[in-house]
Order: sequence, then structure tokens, then C-alpha cells
Amino acid sequence: MKKLFSLLNARERKTLQTAAVLAGAAAAVLLVFAGRAEVRAGREARRLAAAEERVRDAERGLETAKVEEGRWVRARADVRELGSKWLYDPAQGIPGFRYDLRQVFQSAGTAAPEITYTEAELVKDRLRRVTADFRLTGTYAFFRRFLETVESHPRALHVDKVEFEDIGTQPGLIQVRVTLAGYYYHEK
Repeated sequence: MKKLFSLLNARERKTLQTAAVLAGAAAAVLLVFAGRAEVRAGREARRLAAAEERVRDAERGLETAKVEEGRWVRARADVRELGSKWLYDPAQGIPGFRYDLRQVFQSAGTAAPEITYTEAELVKDRLRRVTADFRLTGTYAFFRRFLETVESHPRALHVDKVEFEDIGTQPGLIQVRVTLAGYYYHEK
């Protein structure tokens, strides 16, 4: 290498030295920029990994939401079916409930007593509850048959409350106050 430099004159050596210094400086600058680029690339790789993890979380959340939506759709269908088969038709109002009560009394083998009706809204503009309050007097067997008739009724008619008012004053007879409830459902 020294032999090559000896073949050059002073001006050429000076030019070569300047070129070498410039090439070294350029290499140093390139190394600094390459280091910075590598740091930025690492930072961007971490950001990409974090973004990919958020995408995976979002996809899992979407799958969970789809499953939950399916459950709600099935629940709505179940409520619609219950509303049509088990609950009373809101368009009929209390007369539908009263008709079923007459059927229950006929099945139990007794005339309909004096009944007091009350109505309450359970869920605003959706679910209403109608109750019928009355007294029955008869044997225990009659009362039991009446309760079995109510329990076997296909609609949402159930015994809400039973109060024994007179037991044993008249031999073989009991007097009870019964509250039956029925439900109306409005689908929106």
C-alpha cells in the first residue's frame, strides 16, 4: 500500500486523503442514520405488535358479541312465543282474563263469585299484571280441585295468594280469600 502512495504526487495524496476523510465522515453519518433507523424500526415493530394484539382482542370481542347477539335473538323469539301462547293478549284486556277465570270456575264445578280486579304495570309499556281477588267457600277437596284446575291452565294464570279466613266454624267447610294473577305482554 505504501508503494502505491509513493507513486502519487503530493497533490494527489492530498486529494486522496480528503476523499478518505469525506468517505469516513459519510460512513459515520450513514452509521448514525442507520442506528436511528434501526431504533425507529424497533419502535414501529413494537407498535405493530401492539396493534396486532388489539386487532386480535377486537376479533375476540366481535366473536363474543356475535354469540351474545345470537342469545338475544333466541331470547326474543322465546319471549315472542311465550307472549303468544302463555301470556294474555293485550288487545283483549281484562275480558280475556275474565273468560279464563269463568272456565276455571266451570271446570272446578262452582259458580263465579264476586271478583275484584286490579291491574299494575310491571315493565313500562311492556308487561302488565292483572289480579283477581275473591272468596271461596267449600270443602277442602273442592278447594284442592280448584287449585289443580288453576295450575293446569295453559295461560299465565297462577295463584298469587291464599288466605284461610274460616276453618272449622262450619263442619267440613273452609272459607278462603284467593288472589289469582295473569300477565299481558306488549311487544314493541
